[in-house]
Amino acid sequence: MHETAFIKDIIEQVKDKRDVDYIELEVGELASISPEHLKEHIEAITGWNVVVKEMPSNVKCSCGYI
Repeated sequence: MHETAFIKDIIEQVKDKRDVDYIELEVGELASISPEHLKEHIEAITGWNVVVKEMPSNVKCSCGYI
């Protein structure tokens, strides 16, 4: 499951910081993982308070259309 690898990668990037008890993540609306799934699993594994903000996505064509 790529979701598990995604979650582990986030934890690896943060865990080397000292005294982490809170993280804030921005997740694009087109991400392949749900913000709630991400929040629940990271909190369960680490005990950190996780705030996830879902961000709008923009798609731009090579012709310049957005």
